Amino acid sequence: MADKQETVLQGTPVSPGIGIGPVHVVARGFSAPEVYEISEKDVPAEQERFKAALEETKIQLDELQERIKAISGEEESRIFEAHLMVLEDRAMLDRVADAIAIRRQNAEFAFYAVMQHFLEAMRRVPDPYLRERTADLEDVCQRVLRNFREEEVPRHAEPDGQHILVAYDLT
Repeated sequence: MADKQETVLQGTPVSPGIGIGPVHVVARGFSAPEVYEISEKDVPAEQERFKAALEETKIQLDELQERIKAISGEEESRIFEAHLMVLEDRAMLDRVADAIAIRRQNAEFAFYAVMQHFLEAMRRVPDPYLRERTADLEDVCQRVLRNFREEEVPRHAEPDGQHILVAYDLT
């Protein structure tokens, strides 16, 4: 019989007490997309790929906002307004457009690199509330990158019975 190994995790609990039992881990983060140089003639197509990924993300966020509004109400659904605003941020849009047109980066890497720049800047902000908003930015980035890859939004399977949920961020 194999020995069971004890693992102790530390974090911020969402319910009191201790937990002993099966663990369901929700993966964190996303990997950098492949970077490659595009030709001058491919710049318009890359710009269109970028716009298409943003539009698909907007549609998904609008749908999610409506579902949350129906379940939890108007106020709770407003968090997605901030997500949608990120997709329309002029500084982000201009930087990505420049990375595609001037540096000739593929659209998904250009977007990823610009978002990483913004994320790093937010992580250095002294205000803890604003630092916590990096999770919103990361979520938007993940959604757009999934749409570049034409991946479905992952649905987390619900484990049978009681379990311990472990996640870097529950938001």
